[in-house]
Amino acid sequence: EVHHLFPLMDANKDGQLSLEELQAFSLSTTKLAVQKEFRIPMRLDADKDGTLSLQELESDIEKLQESLNESDAERKDRLTLQQDKFKTADADKDGKLTGDELMSFFHPKLDHELWLLQVRPLFDSLDADSDGKLSPAEFQPIGDFKGADADENGFVGVKELHAWTSGLQKVKQALQELTTLADRDSDGLVSLEELLAARESLRR
Repeated sequence: EVHHLFPLMDANKDGQLSLEELQAFSLSTTKLAVQKEFRIPMRLDADKDGTLSLQELESDIEKLQESLNESDAERKDRLTLQQDKFKTADADKDGKLTGDELMSFFHPKLDHELWLLQVRPLFDSLDADSDGKLSPAEFQPIGDFKGADADENGFVGVKELHAWTSGLQKVKQALQELTTLADRDSDGLVSLEELLAARESLRR
């Protein structure tokens, strides 16, 4: 299996795997798994054409808001966020979401730009002093500060919050540990032989 997967992971075909190649392969396999199961929610596709228009989305949000006890400001923020997500997901700018665009919209953690949009309101709500970064005290309500502070500078930025909330940070840490274990010549890359040797050592 490793012999089969290695060429798929080795994007530049140099016979070595970088951390970036491992991360890209991990994301692509996750997207494939989601793609197999994804279906557009039937309630949203009013004209049953398998696509989602901005009008269909706004109509659904309006129905949802009727059942929620939200202020006018909260309603506006919710609508604006979903409109912005729609426009970002609409890669070909044809006013409708299809295929991968739909999947990205409903699974924004798989798309960097969409998840940044999604996580921004959370970041702003935690950033009490509006300085564009989260201190340990500001971050405390949602979890482990050390785990999110990837560059260890004592603050969490919006991109770090993005990586932490999307799970990318945990994936990166796991792949870094694999690379460290397998990289016997310490060149920052993993060859097929090193990967096979690491697999054997893990089996013992």
